[in-house]
Amino acid sequence: MRTMDKTYLARLGFSDPDRKSEVHDKTCVYLARPEVAQKVINFLCDENVRSSVDEELARCKITAYEDAFSDFRCSVSKMITRSSGTIAGYLDVHYLIPVAHIDDGDDGKRHGPFYFYVEIVIEVKTQPVNITQIIQQLATYRYFGNHVGPRGGNYRYLDIIYALCTTYDISDEDKKLLDSEEIKHFKVDINSLQRSDVHKAHVI
Repeated sequence: MRTMDKTYLARLGFSDPDRKSEVHDKTCVYLARPEVAQKVINFLCDENVRSSVDEELARCKITAYEDAFSDFRCSVSKMITRSSGTIAGYLDVHYLIPVAHIDDGDDGKRHGPFYFYVEIVIEVKTQPVNITQIIQQLATYRYFGNHVGPRGGNYRYLDIIYALCTTYDISDEDKKLLDSEEIKHFKVDINSLQRSDVHKAHVI
């Protein structure tokens, strides 16, 4: 998260040791690479997520794209704001995944087109932070950030996935806490990032 002094999170007392970290920025850019983003999406959008999306679309009598979850848009340091216009914070990495659309309803009542999306919000940490602070930070994003993709009556969001990406190991206890808050976790090996060789880093 690229926090600034005037963000809502900063006013709440959140301090981010990654604020001026070159490794943090390189990790975000790395996760935005299409081939890496696809790997992350495949990991986070597991069979349970895809089945849930298919079930929701089936209720609307819509079929998902054949290449659903392989087409996406990625943003880095995406700003989210409060209704007052105050900056709430910055999402480190955001994936917007179109999964289906319908031009018009077949019941004579729905007037399209309608677009259906899945979103992924990733918080990147390259220096250990108390896990409860990360949970609180993502809870704030949940409150202010649903949803940060296109807005309006023609856009429907079937799921929003929150994930923590670290460049260090976390304990099993921390993983359980994240699971209880429906936050997924994955790790990026930064040995190559520290040598400024982004191309050789890999997602674990």
